[in-house]
Amino acid sequence: FLKSLKFAAATEAQATLPVNHPPVGEAASTLPQGHPSIGGTMPAVAAGTDNLPKPQWEIPKTWTEEAATQMLLAKFSATDKDARADITVSSFPGDVGGLLANVNRWRRQVNLSAISEAQLSSSIKNLKVQSESGTLVELENPDGKSSGLIGVSVPHNGQTWFFKMIGDAKVVAREKDAFIQFVQNVKLPNAL
Repeated sequence: FLKSLKFAAATEAQATLPVNHPPVGEAASTLPQGHPSIGGTMPAVAAGTDNLPKPQWEIPKTWTEEAATQMLLAKFSATDKDARADITVSSFPGDVGGLLANVNRWRRQVNLSAISEAQLSSSIKNLKVQSESGTLVELENPDGKSSGLIGVSVPHNGQTWFFKMIGDAKVVAREKDAFIQFVQNVKLPNAL
């Protein structure tokens, strides 16, 4: 089949374009207005968290600060020999799909199946974070291969703040108390 394919010359291909289609190939001398140049660098994309005031916190002595990626306000790690857990802080406008969607997203990250709305209340705990009521989720897959995860979701001033620790289940278990204390002691921006 592949050997039977025949490609038309540029002028023949040009003739088969739909009406009002811009020229292609060498006949295309200009790009539409506002289009970035071909082969040039892409314009910088502003991160959704760049203009967001950052919370104040004190990190545990066992954690190391890491470079945060575009979608994160902060990233830390906790290690034990060859094992590691990553701790991240992020914030997004609104409820980001709601609590159930976020819990199920975390469940997928440790290879657990999704739960229903009816199962949600038995899978979460309330956690006081300043004057806000956060939601604590603890996940560990019994398969012995997947990571452990502890996550906290906190609605605050039209944003949802996410604090997550994921990684080697033993490191996550060891750092659990430090993680919860870290979250509870965070001073969210513009908090009462």
